[in-house]
Amino acid sequence: MNAFSLQAWRRHLPSVFVAVLSAVTCYALSESVHPLAAAFATALFVLVLGIYSHFGSRTERREAEEALRQSELRLQLIVNGSGVAIWDADLRTGKTFWNRRTFELFGLEPTPDNSITMDMWRASLHPDDEELVRQAFDRAIRDKTHFTVEHRIRRSDGTVLWLSAFGRYYYDEDGKPIRFAGMNLDITERKRAQEELSAADQRKDQFLAVLAHELRNPLAPLRDSLRLFERAPISDPTLSAARRIMQRQTAQMVRLIDDLLDVSRISRDRLELRKEHTTIGEALESAIETCRPAINAHGHRLSVQMAPAPLHVYGDRIRLAQIFVNLLSNSTKYMNPGGEIRVAVSTVNDEAVVSIADTGFGIAAEDLSRVFEMYTQVGHEPGHRVGGLGIGLALVSQLVRLHGGTVTAESGGLGEGSTFTVRLPLAKPLVAVSNSAAHTESSADNRRKVLVTDDNEDAATALAMLLTAMGNEVQIAHDGQEALNVAERFHPDLILMDVGMPRLDGLEATRRLRDTDWGRRAAIVALTGWGQEVDKRRSHEAGADDHLVKPVDPEALERVLASVPRY
Repeated sequence: MNAFSLQAWRRHLPSVFVAVLSAVTCYALSESVHPLAAAFATALFVLVLGIYSHFGSRTERREAEEALRQSELRLQLIVNGSGVAIWDADLRTGKTFWNRRTFELFGLEPTPDNSITMDMWRASLHPDDEELVRQAFDRAIRDKTHFTVEHRIRRSDGTVLWLSAFGRYYYDEDGKPIRFAGMNLDITERKRAQEELSAADQRKDQFLAVLAHELRNPLAPLRDSLRLFERAPISDPTLSAARRIMQRQTAQMVRLIDDLLDVSRISRDRLELRKEHTTIGEALESAIETCRPAINAHGHRLSVQMAPAPLHVYGDRIRLAQIFVNLLSNSTKYMNPGGEIRVAVSTVNDEAVVSIADTGFGIAAEDLSRVFEMYTQVGHEPGHRVGGLGIGLALVSQLVRLHGGTVTAESGGLGEGSTFTVRLPLAKPLVAVSNSAAHTESSADNRRKVLVTDDNEDAATALAMLLTAMGNEVQIAHDGQEALNVAERFHPDLILMDVGMPRLDGLEATRRLRDTDWGRRAAIVALTGWGQEVDKRRSHEAGADDHLVKPVDPEALERVLASVPRY
């Protein structure tokens, strides 16, 4: 007989015995048996039945207890195997019961009753996160909701871990919290990965800034040299066409660099808008002037339908123009030569609406929802490949959003052209104030003494040649110390000071110039490829009157020259 059949026999033997005894008792109760024998049999039956019931119930109870123990064991194995740290804190006794995983997380040896005091738990919290955890618990009690918080702990060996805590409070009849229970998950690896991603993002931003600086340095002499060519008539049509190509491509390079930096600034919330009252017409006119050479070069036709009256908005005039430049450039690139661009300006429900439609490659229906995503390139017909970084429309979307507006894209599909619509909130027009003095033309001599300081010889020479052609007296220095020496005998009205130079950088040279009598009177403009707000602040702190980013915009240079007094 095997073990299973023996166990089954033992389990069923009492039932068989009771059945036999029942039969004997029934027989004894029959008329053919003596009454005393019948009474004895009945008593014996009741006694055996009671003993059977007692031991049978104990057996069932033992079996139930064993089943419960096995169930708890399985649950404990599942919980401990899952890596979830579970705890239950009794606020009346101050004791907190932990499972094995919780002790492991905190680096503590389990106690005999698997409990610790609340003070021991608080001592493990990272000092910088104590207030954060307290606020999360207070908020859960106040709002009668679950609590969730990510915080650090310091283990007994000094190791710092990140935990995600989740749980809830339990209350008595009076609404007073008496327990709180929950669980912890170790999220240290996730936090470390996030920190690595954040560091990589910072390195990317730094790389973009350095890249922009390095690209702007060679662009500055190219742009200045092209301005010189503009002042000299060229009879050869081939050379004249080559000059126009160089001007367009140089301007495109400058825009690409600026777009790269703007996207980086917006993603870090560091782009500052210089808002003022302006009109849609002014921003659009500037954008069309910028894009006209490229539109004409592709043989496109441009039509503009303005609103009957000027539409006033409150925004950054340069950024608004940048929005329309990117949209016009998008239409110009993604269209076969000889296409058509239609610009329409109107008002709808207190909004200025600018629509830019083209007859270009169009956008597939499945791509419309992602045209404004970063690094997305859509609108390509089969066989057409158009270059680009895929950031222009993303930048448009973010700049429009910063102005409180919206931008949408529509297209009938590939080959059906596309329409981009910008909506911006209207502003009340400013009341014009008549001031005749503002229209008085000055007949003063515009000639200035200018010192150009730059360690890039090509950049310094090209800028000096341009300033000379504009009628100024110019001298050159190639480092900060040389700038101090030249300025001491030249006494310039304006100093264009490159920031990054050998021997003595431009900021320190500026500080030393401001210590001299004539240096305090001169206008000093920092000239650099670094154009972030922190760079501008450093220039002003060193004593610079202005900060221009290479390559210098012609209008900005003329503005600076016009504002410099002669001594």
